[in-house]
Amino acid sequence: MGLVGISYDSQQTLADFSQRNGITFPLLSDVGSATIRRYGILNTVAEEALGPNGSDAAVLADFERYVSVTSADERFRGIPYPGMFIVDEQGRVTSREFEDYYWERNTVSSVMLALGAGATPVQATQVSTAHL
Repeated sequence: MGLVGISYDSQQTLADFSQRNGITFPLLSDVGSATIRRYGILNTVAEEALGPNGSDAAVLADFERYVSVTSADERFRGIPYPGMFIVDEQGRVTSREFEDYYWERNTVSSVMLALGAGATPVQATQVSTAHL
């Protein structure tokens, strides 16, 4: 069992990112988002904000909610929704876990629970601040 990431970024961008962040698992480059489209995980909100309705207030609100608080520009074209596929040893997708919002991401604990490997309690600390 292993972990692989896929992104619409170039191989060089992913290599630089991996080195800066100490990532040791493979990051696959899908420039043009062909695989992202085939898997049905293209973020269509980003695509709409870059299209002819990009100045519509509702489209802009959706972009801010589902893509980024920055302005829509070409760097967002082709991004996938954040999430993961769980694949078994035979290469079959056994489940998929995707988030509604770009700021939500699966944690190691949530991945382990999805795999059925996290049944024991995890020690945690509860914190609270004005911005959380």
